[in-house]
Amino acid sequence: MRGLVSPKWDKTARDIVLADNLANGGTNTLKGTARLVTSARLAGASEDNWFLFDLGQPVKPFINQEEVPTEFTNQESLNDDSVFEKSEFRYKAYRRGNVGYGMPELAYGSTGADAA
Repeated sequence: MRGLVSPKWDKTARDIVLADNLANGGTNTLKGTARLVTSARLAGASEDNWFLFDLGQPVKPFINQEEVPTEFTNQESLNDDSVFEKSEFRYKAYRRGNVGYGMPELAYGSTGADAA
């Protein structure tokens, strides 16, 4: 399992999946059940959202087919034409592939609206 949360809920999520004991002193039975990923992309309007992905199955919830890995190029040398003539630094990323759903029922999430 992999858990995905916003930075706002990082500490709470770590308490759930990493702590030995609960706040009331009891044993944390959820310790080690998921690996936690904190993403700043969930900040702002989506900061209360959380997701749980079951990645232990042969078929994943999402499929990433990479034909050509991402290649980054830049024009930032002072001898490049765009930099010399227009003071423009150029950056480019190229990737070829496809992304799609495998078994979306292996992905769970919440908007946080039902949290008390």
